[in-house]
Amino acid sequence: MSLAPIPYRVRTNERETADTRTLSLEPAHGERIAYTPGQFTMIYAFGAGEIPISISGDPAGGPE
Repeated sequence: MSLAPIPYRVRTNERETADTRTLSLEPAHGERIAYTPGQFTMIYAFGAGEIPISISGDPAGGPE
């Protein structure tokens, strides 16, 4: 397991409520992380900081 950051790009950024957004991400270099819905990861935005994010979606395919 590597603790090095893996760059991802934001594909979509949808506003769900006043304080909730849904992001659809794709790996910048084709390297996907393994996960199960309900897990969380730390997301770092350069210049903005780091926050824990819940993961939801299908780990078998499609956008993360």
